[in-house]
Amino acid sequence: NTHTRESVITRELRISKGSPFNQKALTDGHERLLKIGLFNQVSEPTFDLNPQGDGAVVVIHVEEGRTSSIDGILGYIPGISGRSGFLTGSFALSLKNMAGTGRRMQASWIRRDPLSSDIRVRYEEPWMFGYPVGSSFELGQTQQDSSFTATELAFRLTMPIGSRVKGHIELRWRRVIPDSVSAHILPANRAVIALFGLTVDTRDDILNPRRGSMVRLDGSYGLRWNSATASFTPQLTRTRTSKISFDVEQYFPVVGRQVAALALHVVDIRSGEISLPASQQFRFGGTRTLRGYREYQFQGAQVLWTNLEYRVLLSRRSRFFVF
Repeated sequence: NTHTRESVITRELRISKGSPFNQKALTDGHERLLKIGLFNQVSEPTFDLNPQGDGAVVVIHVEEGRTSSIDGILGYIPGISGRSGFLTGSFALSLKNMAGTGRRMQASWIRRDPLSSDIRVRYEEPWMFGYPVGSSFELGQTQQDSSFTATELAFRLTMPIGSRVKGHIELRWRRVIPDSVSAHILPANRAVIALFGLTVDTRDDILNPRRGSMVRLDGSYGLRWNSATASFTPQLTRTRTSKISFDVEQYFPVVGRQVAALALHVVDIRSGEISLPASQQFRFGGTRTLRGYREYQFQGAQVLWTNLEYRVLLSRRSRFFVF
């Protein structure tokens, strides 16, 4: 390691000096080093015996990867039918190993059209007070065409429950302001949401897994306060909202470096309203959900979709696939 601090690596092993040899603890630590996303390669542990023969030094060779990136794209969509053209694009900054500490910061901006944009800033602390409890803070704002503008603040804690199981809790504040198109059907509102979840990850690699699975279950409960506007009076001034989401990814080795990947995603949102407002519905479509369609092309309160890929792994960080 040249950039990553030694303590960042050794803490993931969770093996103290002078402790008795434990093969499972060493295997689990090696797996955690592979999954923290800082290294291209992590060697299998070897041992240097001391002259007395009553102890050994664990030796693990790591190859640090590129942990910072910045990318952007800018496009122009020409006007049609007398309408003027407009600029569209995106920008993303990712710092995954700030000052070699494993801390992360991400910032992104997307402009889909003149009336739709999304901006996010996120900071992650992998360990708190010497314990493997991660925390993150996120600030975001979404402008959805002429329908609404949503602002969000979120704080999350993540803690290990087992060698491959993590639990997380999150507290989120959200404010929605209706725009011109939806001012007569959508109230201004504020919401406080509590979320609890579990993640079970048995994948052999986070970037290009060849086998294993990733299962995540999230459940949230929120209180939303609706306010009347000049054009609309809500049916309910206070609403309870619940949301359950379930995601499972399964990877099957086929032959050589070929892998079949299957995923299932389910989202169910419920409230006491006759019809869930558009600003509270789940939006999907695009590269991270339903590829082949525009970003956030669809929305709904009960959503299910699947993904199926056939992959040819070209290297640890690249692949060719059909979906």
